[in-house]
This record gives sequence, structure tokens and C-alpha cells, in this order.
Amino acid sequence: MLRSMLVIALVLSSLLGIKALAWGQPSLGVGLKIPLQLYASLGITDRLSFEMGVPLALGTNSSLAAVGQLKLMVWTFDVAGFETVPYIGVGGHVGVETQGGLTIIKLLFHALAGVDFPIPNTSFTILGEVWVMAGEGLSLVYNIGLRYDF
Repeated sequence: MLRSMLVIALVLSSLLGIKALAWGQPSLGVGLKIPLQLYASLGITDRLSFEMGVPLALGTNSSLAAVGQLKLMVWTFDVAGFETVPYIGVGGHVGVETQGGLTIIKLLFHALAGVDFPIPNTSFTILGEVWVMAGEGLSLVYNIGLRYDF
């Protein structure tokens, strides 16, 4: 648990540092995705963002994991008066587990598609996304989440 908290602190401080050095006014957000993942989002431009997250449901063995994604917001349109922002992207996640005296490192890449629904008059955004992962066959992962943008 301590390692997870350390990784979260490093991710957030890194994104804050990038925000301070970046051009323009990038947006910074933090959120929670289900299945359980705490993440931070850095909007590099109004159409491109980078996310880095830490899964909170780690295995019972000694383990550490991180997820990174690059998202391209395709366009913005209104659905029933609500702003809708679809996106596509690529990402990857790495996991390190220790089982007995053996250390296992897993690295997987995924393509993703999703949609953001900014909640009017608030700084919150609801999101839903699908990951397609290659590995021992194709796998689909579905995420729903909530993000707060600073």
C-alpha cells in the first residue's frame, strides 16, 4: 500500500511539474475509474491529453502497476443539450509482481476509444472508455469514471 501511495504522489507531482513547464494553459485533472484506478490527466492541448494511473486493486502478492495513455479528442458535439467529447488513443500498462523468489514483469499495450461528458456548470467530467488489448488473444476492458479538472 505504501508503494502505491508513493507512486501516486510521484505521478501527481510529475504532472504538476509538466503543467508548470508546458506552453499555454494545459488542464490538469484527477479522477477515479472503475475497475479501481486512481489517475491524473494532463491536457496538453485542447485536443490531446496524457493520463497516468495506478490500479488500486493490486494482487495479494507483492506487486506494483502503472497505466499510461495518450488520448486524441476527435471532435465535440451536443447530445440532448449536453456536450459530448469522443476520443481515441493508445496506452500501455506495466506490472511487476514478486511470487516467492521470482519477479514477473508484464507489459501490455492497448488501443482505446471513449467519450467524455463534462457536467455543466461544474469541474467534473463523467467518462466511459473501452480498451482493446493484445496478448494471449484479444481482450476488452471497459472503464467508467469521474474526473475533476482544476
